[in-house]
Amino acid sequence: MSHPEECTLCRSSNTRRVQSFDTAPIVERWRELYEVEIASEFALLKQFELWTCGDCGLQFFLPASICGSSAVYERLDRFSWYYLPQKWEHWQALADIRGFRPVLEIGCGFGDFIELARTKAGIVVDGLEQNLQAIQTARGRGIVLKASSLEEMVDSSRAKYGAMCSFHGLEHMARPGEFLRQCCELLAPGGRLILGLPSADSFLRLESNILDLPPHHMSRWPLRTIQFLPHLFPLRLLRLAVEPLAEIHVSGYVDAHCRRIARKLFPLANHPALKTRLKKFLLRTGFRKFLKGMTVYVVFERT
Repeated sequence: MSHPEECTLCRSSNTRRVQSFDTAPIVERWRELYEVEIASEFALLKQFELWTCGDCGLQFFLPASICGSSAVYERLDRFSWYYLPQKWEHWQALADIRGFRPVLEIGCGFGDFIELARTKAGIVVDGLEQNLQAIQTARGRGIVLKASSLEEMVDSSRAKYGAMCSFHGLEHMARPGEFLRQCCELLAPGGRLILGLPSADSFLRLESNILDLPPHHMSRWPLRTIQFLPHLFPLRLLRLAVEPLAEIHVSGYVDAHCRRIARKLFPLANHPALKTRLKKFLLRTGFRKFLKGMTVYVVFERT
C-alpha cells in the first residue's frame, strides 16, 4: 500500500500511512489475555496498516478484510466487562430520544439499553445485533432483537425512524461512511442520530491497547472528525459531550498518564507506589468527575 488509500469515511485520497503492524504478536496477545484464537481473522496476512485522512481526520486500518467477524464478539461476550449493562452514554440518550418514535439501537449486545429505556423511561426501542449468541441471551431475557443488517433495512424502512442509537459500534466497522449514509436514509427528517464511541483524543491515545486494533477496532475517532460529519452527511450537530472518567477506567488512565510524564519530565512518576496512591485517590473521592474519560457522546439531527 505505497499509494494514497481512500478514506473509509469521506472517500478522500488525501491520506497517508501512519504505521504498520505485524499480525503474529497480536494473535499471540489475544491468546494470552483472552484465550481467544483470532488467527483466522487475518487469514494469511502478516501485516496491516494504520492510515489517517488529512481532510476529515479519521484514523483507519487497512485492509478492510481484517474487520472482525461475529465469532470474535461471541468469544468476548463471556467476559462480564465486555457488555457493561449500564453505561454513562445510555443515561444521556434516555433524555435525547424522549418524544421520538420509533427508536432503533444498532449493535445492542444483550439488549441492556433497550431494557433500560423500557423500565426507566417507558420508551420502546427496536434492536439490531449481529452477534447470534448475544441475540439468544437477549431472547432469554424477553428481549427480541433483529439479526438483519442496515443495508437490508434501507429498502423497506427508508425515513422510518425518529431516532437511532449506536453505542460503541462505529469504531468496529470497516466502512463507517457507508454505515452513516444508511443511518441517514433510515432516519426521518428531524430525527436524531445518537452515537457513543471512544475518543482518540482521550487517554486511549497514550495506551497500547490490543482491543484498539483489528480485528476489534477498525478506526479511531478524534473530536475533529466527529465535528466534521455534518460536512459529509445531512446532519446537524446538536450536542457533544465527553464522559467523566469512569471508575472502570481509572487504572488505565493513571497508568497511561504516569508513563507519559515519566518519559518526558519525571521518571519517578511511573513508580508503582505512586500510581497505586493516585488510583486510590481517584476511586475514593469525587475528583475523577472533573477528568475526561474515554467515551464521547454526540447527538445529530437529520436535516
